[in-house]
Amino acid sequence: EDIDELAERIGGEEVEGFGKSLEDFDQTAMNTFATFQFMIGNEDWRVPFMRNIKFVQQDGNDKLTPIPYDFDASGLVYAKYAKPDRDLKLQSVRQRAFMGDFKNKEDRAEMVALFNAKKDSIYGLIENFKVMNKVEKAKTIAYFDTFYEIINTPKLLKAAMPLRGRAAIPTDINGAL
Repeated sequence: EDIDELAERIGGEEVEGFGKSLEDFDQTAMNTFATFQFMIGNEDWRVPFMRNIKFVQQDGNDKLTPIPYDFDASGLVYAKYAKPDRDLKLQSVRQRAFMGDFKNKEDRAEMVALFNAKKDSIYGLIENFKVMNKVEKAKTIAYFDTFYEIINTPKLLKAAMPLRGRAAIPTDINGAL
């Protein structure tokens, strides 16, 4: 979907410009964005440089909504040509490294609840995706299983998705902790 069409569909317009900071964004939208990127194992994005991210300002909101795109470097896609993020010292694109910043436990719990509520729909999309064969579907589900294990295990969640700017512990090369 074209970014302008998406912006119109969600009641806003695209905003361009480098140098955005996390304070420019709707916090819930940014938490959703960062958690989604963690789920799919995508670290190929940077807010200040507009790397693989678009910005939409929705009507009546002075904060921006981040829109993710370009997932070929994600662990989910696992493209043969994709390279792991050297800045994060990753060895495989299948590793996950949380790049968000939860301000408090409540914000993180809200995202866990949101993604748990969407789990059946996400898995249903995979199961019903006709282009993927059974082996690809099983690998995709196994990769997402590691995400759901992390977010539903308090010790793993705290390590992988810490609060208030603390350094996240990257997952192993299978996306698990």
